[in-house]
Amino acid sequence: MGIIRLYDSVRRKVRSAFYSHFFKSCGNGLVVDKDVTLTWCDHISLGEKVMINRGTLIQGNPFSHIYIGSHVTFAYESMILSAGHPIEIHPKEHIYKDVKIGDNVRVLAKALITSGVEIGRNAIVGAGAVVRNDVPPYAIVVGNPAKIIGFVATPDEIVDYEKTNYPMDDRLPADLLEKNYNKFFLKRLKEIKEYTKL
Repeated sequence: MGIIRLYDSVRRKVRSAFYSHFFKSCGNGLVVDKDVTLTWCDHISLGEKVMINRGTLIQGNPFSHIYIGSHVTFAYESMILSAGHPIEIHPKEHIYKDVKIGDNVRVLAKALITSGVEIGRNAIVGAGAVVRNDVPPYAIVVGNPAKIIGFVATPDEIVDYEKTNYPMDDRLPADLLEKNYNKFFLKRLKEIKEYTKL
């Protein structure tokens, strides 16, 4: 068993090093598992320590860009689709919009992120979620269509965390964090309870 794990580890390192040369930019520490599909890599930018797990599809296109921050994890069979499809009324029109994923985002198994979406740093995209709208920093989204069901911490806790983890000019304003927390969580508690009850 130990030899098989060592063999898999070596193959993962070789695969990750191979892929890192094809991206528009790629930080150190990329991990690419097997059975991953990546298209138009020259239109995809990655930060440091990005983990792309088995079965993930990241579909770039030549008309827009995918920006992925540092310390981002894509769980099994998650997807990013950066291009829309033509519709019958306007068959020659496609939707090409950038996808932006902030630092420390976790995309759980079989989640789908669609064209034009921006996901703020430290957010969590739940398993199977279909994300069609922007996700604020530190938010937790689940479902299809994905909805915000909470935040990973309170605004005060986030402010304290950012003081020790981000330089002054890169910290999120406390009033923005408070506004998001009230708008997307506190004022929607009844709706969230209905949406998440089993």
